[in-house]
Amino acid sequence: MKKNAGTLVLAVCFGLGASRLAPVLGAQSSDVTQTPPPAYTAAAPGTPPVEDTPAQREALAKWKARAEAAVAADRKEYNSMVTPSYNFHYGPKNPFTPGNVQAQGEGFLQPGAYPSAEYCGTCHQEAYSQWRQALHSNAFRTPFYRTSVNLLIRDPARGIAFARHCDSCHNPIGVLGGALTEDSKVDRAKFDSDGLTCTTCHSVVSLDSTNGNASLKMGVPAVIVDENGERIPGEVPFDMILRHPERHSKAVMHDFLHTPEFCAACHKANLPAPLNDYKFIRAFTAYDEWQQSKFSQRNPLTFYTADFSSCQGCHMKRAPITLPEYGAKHGTFVSHRWLAGNTAVPFYYGFDEQLQKTIDFLRSGNYMNVDLFALKDVNGGPLVAPLGTTPVSLKPDETVEASVVVQSKAIGHSFIPEVRDLYEAFLSFTVKDASGAVIYKSGFLEPDGMLDRGAHSFTNRPVDLTGAL
Repeated sequence: MKKNAGTLVLAVCFGLGASRLAPVLGAQSSDVTQTPPPAYTAAAPGTPPVEDTPAQREALAKWKARAEAAVAADRKEYNSMVTPSYNFHYGPKNPFTPGNVQAQGEGFLQPGAYPSAEYCGTCHQEAYSQWRQALHSNAFRTPFYRTSVNLLIRDPARGIAFARHCDSCHNPIGVLGGALTEDSKVDRAKFDSDGLTCTTCHSVVSLDSTNGNASLKMGVPAVIVDENGERIPGEVPFDMILRHPERHSKAVMHDFLHTPEFCAACHKANLPAPLNDYKFIRAFTAYDEWQQSKFSQRNPLTFYTADFSSCQGCHMKRAPITLPEYGAKHGTFVSHRWLAGNTAVPFYYGFDEQLQKTIDFLRSGNYMNVDLFALKDVNGGPLVAPLGTTPVSLKPDETVEASVVVQSKAIGHSFIPEVRDLYEAFLSFTVKDASGAVIYKSGFLEPDGMLDRGAHSFTNRPVDLTGAL
């Protein structure tokens, strides 16, 4: 950069930009139907569960028997429809490969077995409202994702069977329901638009490994268990849940939901040999990066120390509720927005509240440190560093090189995480003279919304076989 006579003002900041796309008209609404939830008064802590009468036990047993029979019959009929035309590319014993997701029981799990998000939202309006704008509920339908997965589907050497690798996390209801096959017989409209629903996460019964690609087992969805702890499938009357909230909790909550290993099931990925016809290749590793960070307290080699924090501790912070929420404790509820660094999705769909919450989250902590560390004349001369403690003066028309150190201070994984080509993170570097006129700038958006080509970007740039962008 060239300096004119006078005083220089240098400003360096960090930018995390979203694609400048016009909001979509008619985007899916995030509004919650303000139907009052059924009346419920939480019992005082330590109060023992309500005792059922013999008649109530008998009624529950009959309900359970009918529900189990109905789900089994529906599943058998559904499998008889889906199986004959399904592409078992990796053999009949591996219907969901190259994803790692598995379903409890035999065969495909019909999408109708999952209680809807609207059903859960009756009593959990805060959770539903947050989820509706979050990335999880838009996991499949966003054009950013579908553009990528369609490349795989349209590849003449691959096809839709290979997309089970991606959709095991982005659309597990579709994968487990046998929808990802040529000439599918499945109506995908509802679960494609809902992505990961409440009962997607809360129906997981076990974790397989930390290999990622949905390394988990999905149980037949249930929102309550009987007095013996046995799951009762499907939707049940709300009074059954409100009479025994402890049984509802036992059906939908597991200790592993609070662990980083649960997040690792999908926030870690690989390209297995069945997908690439080569060998196992590790892809993104948010979980491994967390393990190696100071926040896991599992790595003795970290230079800095910090209190333990899981994925949920950062991305599911507890906050006061604004809507009726029977899962709240003392007026607060863990966030189901899963705030992180993605501003593109809420901007694209016009989810203003989610967008602002994301911006507030990114500004809430000292996550990144940007240090203008040194200056050096490009035509020779000593490196002047560190700035702030070493005096420096520049001559008119002198061209200097600035060294900037960017440090991740409070992030438990790499920066940028996961699929790095989907983010636009960059440094914004501005030089002004004494009058405030900008004489040099790097890291800005062009009029067409694209990042200037000279910016220092932390984004991966996919290239083709010739090396072209």
